Amino acid sequence: MNADLQLLAIDGDIDPGTKIDLHPGEPIGIGRSSRGLRLPDPLVSIHHARIEWDAKRGYVVTDLDSATGTWVDEECIQNASRPIGVGTKLRFGETSFVVQQRRRYPVWVAGVMAATLAFGVVALGLTAWIRSLPSEAPALQWREPVRQGAKSSDILTIPTAYARARSLDPGELRIRRVTDYDYDGIDEVWLRDGEKAEFVVTFGPDGRWVDLGEIPVGCHDKAMAAPGTAPDGFPALDCENVHYLLFDGKYRISRHDGVVAWVVPKGKRKPPPQIDPEGHEGGHEEAPAEEPDQAPLVEGDMSTLRVVLKDPARLAGFLAERGITEPVHYVVCEDAFPGLRAQALTESGELRALSPGCLGSFKMTEDHAGKPVAIATTAWGREALLDDINTFYAGSDDGLFLDDEDRTLVELATASPGFMRGDVKLVMENTAVFVDPIAKDRQLPAGRRPIPRDQRVELAPPAKTASVSTPGLAEIQAGGCAKLRVRTDDFLCTGLCASDFLTVEEVGCGPAEHVLSVPYDGGVVDGSIRGLDVRAEVLTGSSGVLSARLGWRSTPED
Repeated sequence: MNADLQLLAIDGDIDPGTKIDLHPGEPIGIGRSSRGLRLPDPLVSIHHARIEWDAKRGYVVTDLDSATGTWVDEECIQNASRPIGVGTKLRFGETSFVVQQRRRYPVWVAGVMAATLAFGVVALGLTAWIRSLPSEAPALQWREPVRQGAKSSDILTIPTAYARARSLDPGELRIRRVTDYDYDGIDEVWLRDGEKAEFVVTFGPDGRWVDLGEIPVGCHDKAMAAPGTAPDGFPALDCENVHYLLFDGKYRISRHDGVVAWVVPKGKRKPPPQIDPEGHEGGHEEAPAEEPDQAPLVEGDMSTLRVVLKDPARLAGFLAERGITEPVHYVVCEDAFPGLRAQALTESGELRALSPGCLGSFKMTEDHAGKPVAIATTAWGREALLDDINTFYAGSDDGLFLDDEDRTLVELATASPGFMRGDVKLVMENTAVFVDPIAKDRQLPAGRRPIPRDQRVELAPPAKTASVSTPGLAEIQAGGCAKLRVRTDDFLCTGLCASDFLTVEEVGCGPAEHVLSVPYDGGVVDGSIRGLDVRAEVLTGSSGVLSARLGWRSTPED
């Protein structure tokens, strides 16, 4: 009987790949409050099961009369025991393990390893040779075969192109669940990227991956009708009060609850810069006492909340007073985001300047909740506002050219909103007009440009970006005679990584000239040449380079 075994985590509320060694003289308790193997899975009982060594049967798992039972090779046992060995699959609640051989190294191995270090030259040669070998595609294991079109396997191989397009580190991915909601005999796989996001995929008849959408972490099925009657048989999803439906073959935002408000604490606003008659910005002085709410936001003091709009008819009155007679997706007050003028995005996708602004109109029913400086009435309005402030500060909605100060502000604005419950509501002090001021939650046309505050505040120059997903050479027309030649090395560096991963040259307006290089360690690197600003961003993870982006824009004139 083999005593050198271990449990390998493959799914559930424990990092996949985690190994738990088994020892004959050390029984392991398993449960939500066990001192042995502690699993936070809500379907796991406080004292769920125990694994121990039996001289006659080897390792044995015993269910301790748990509420959901212990599953041994998909057989449920309760208040009973089963012997386990190499290849046995164990499941406690939704947390799964497979039993595998535990390697034991004799003492002399340490000596051999130490001696190997002396052969530095040989090691260098071996590393260079290993680097030249093709890398295996990353894979995930599931507790049963996944039906992937023409094949079924409990091993799911992640396409490199899929991972790079989403900046995913395969080492962080795990399979959360497998379903077949449309009953077509091909499974849907719900992948989780740590605490960042979830991805839903299915497969074509030939096994190719078909993307069904990206959703936030922590979504759950929301029963809107009888099972199987949701569009295409797929359930609606509730993702922290943002709702997703599958339509046009992809999970998309359908609506959200309440309104999202961007709020700053009372008294946390700095005075505006003093402008002399010639338009030059001077030092900050104390804000006039009669206008405490007109000063721009102190960056770092913003929070994002989902609240109830107490009287929508007063929002309609606020809009009517400013000449807007159609519903809106968002409203931004003056200086909610420094430099951005008060504006509203209408249902038709038009950006309208607000005059007068709105800082004096928006309030919370409780002072401790802070001062609202912007609201999004729809889920698409929130997405549009985030795109628009990125465009205002960086020139493109992906924010590649954000500087550090603006990036901090955008990250605050992008934070997931909590739900302010109880008596705290958003109110307005305007005459009620009894029409619906809230736009329909639908996708908006692209191409909006936020309205600048005034002539002293300019929009960021328009920027263009491109993803780099394959090694080799590529050339990009960057406007006028400018042409960028991008050289990319292998994404997986298993050797010394002495060369740079990405190099950019300008080759269109004269002799080739170096612009920038990014090492395998990754990061953001800037370069400029012949009227162009160029920025490259490389993200790295446990499996090498995850993704790379390149951006370019005309150099702002002084």
